[in-house]
Amino acid sequence: MVFERGADGYHATPAGQQLIAAARRAEQSIEGVRQQLDRADIPAGPLRITTTDLLYDALLAPILAEFGRRHPRVCIELDLSNTVHDLARRTADVAIRPSNTPAEHLVGRRLGTLTQAVYRAVDDPSDTATPRWVAPSTAMGYGALARWMAGTVDDAAIATRVNSGLAARAAALAGVGQAVLPCYAGAAEPGLQRVSPVIDVLSIDLWLLIRPDARATPTMRALVPFVAERTRARLTA
Repeated sequence: MVFERGADGYHATPAGQQLIAAARRAEQSIEGVRQQLDRADIPAGPLRITTTDLLYDALLAPILAEFGRRHPRVCIELDLSNTVHDLARRTADVAIRPSNTPAEHLVGRRLGTLTQAVYRAVDDPSDTATPRWVAPSTAMGYGALARWMAGTVDDAAIATRVNSGLAARAAALAGVGQAVLPCYAGAAEPGLQRVSPVIDVLSIDLWLLIRPDARATPTMRALVPFVAERTRARLTA
């Protein structure tokens, strides 16, 4: 047992205190290695990147793969989720995420604007006049799309709800229903066709965000311009 409950809350047992001390020593050791690599002025060591599953699958995977080949001493650790990480807590080094209001305490590079439209499977046999829909679940945390859906689509027309963009694209491709997708993801899939104009109210900026204290490291100096240039090129292709 590492914690025990007392009258004023939980306290670490002697074993728990030893575990906490060991964890702190390990964290200090890792940080020491990172600092030594930084002083060597060579991109190296772990690089923790958080982004969404759809952004990685449809846009970032080849870009980060090329970066890894150019800098083999860097080990990229990916966290693919819709959870917005607080970089100040050092749970990640880099966040590549859509946002129109990025956190002011972070260093950012705007990568472009993500436009969105309605897509459906090319071979979807359902009636286009009364389509079925793939909608975001509350767990997806996409308020703007949820509000647009609520004002546009009747609940009875919703065939399924999903908690990620990658799942929405997969469901649309399988013919479950039509879905609102970023144009970079819908246009890259030959099995999908766009059936609406761009939905202007859902356009959103894409940002690469890092902690201010990490901006001068060799890895960040190499990563930021590399990802920015190639992401912009892919978004405008």
